[in-house]
Order: sequence, then structure tokens, then C-alpha cells
Amino acid sequence: MATAPGIIEQLINAGSQFDGQLPSTTPVDADGIRKFPTDTQGGKFSFDFVSQAGSFESYVIDQILVDFGDAATAVVNILTAGGPTVQLAAPGAGTYLFTGPLQLGWDQQIQLVTTGATAALSARVIGRPGRVRPAT
Repeated sequence: MATAPGIIEQLINAGSQFDGQLPSTTPVDADGIRKFPTDTQGGKFSFDFVSQAGSFESYVIDQILVDFGDAATAVVNILTAGGPTVQLAAPGAGTYLFTGPLQLGWDQQIQLVTTGATAALSARVIGRPGRVRPAT
């Protein structure tokens, strides 16, 4: 049985931004890491073990490591499907490290958004399944 990667890595081309979308490139899964090739969009982190019909009602973010480069603004959001977006942090340019745990519902995702970046950007988010969904 294959195991969904618990680490997602995204790379953004110099002059492009984390725009809060899923990358448009096709990732490669190896050694527990899902690596997206360099892209002009990205910033939304979606783990395979998280879904409405899945076995888990929550999941845990253990680490967010981002190089926001020289971005004029940089924010880390928590998105909720059909609900509010909450800003977790607004660290600005440079490197940002969040160490959890941060428990999210199955319908929530981490989102990165930048403006004004001219340097290449990168991010890695480490997550794992959380609370098992009780049988009904």
C-alpha cells in the first residue's frame, strides 16, 4: 500500500509570486516528499490524506518553512472551504519557520501569498493525519 507524502515542497520562479493557488506543474513523490517542479504559481498546500470522505476529521501541521525572498508582503493563511480565511502570520521578506503542532480540520489548508517578490521563492510544509473520524 502506498503512503501519501507528508512533506510538500513548492518552488516559485524568480519574478513570480506565491499566489495562493495549487501549483500547475506535476509533482514527483519520492522518499515521503511531494516535490513540485519550479512554477510561476503556488502557495496552496493540499495533503492526500485530507478529504471530506477520508478517515481523518483533522490533520496536523508540524512545520512550515518558507523563503519569501525579497517579497514586499508575505502572509501565511489558513483557508477554510466555504468559510473565512484567517491570517496565521505576516512575516514579510526573508525566511519564516513555524513549528507546530497546528491542528486543522479536513476542510482547511495552508496558503501562502506574496507581492513584489523578484527573487525565487520556496516552501516546505510538513503534515500528518490527525484525529481519526469516529464511526457513525
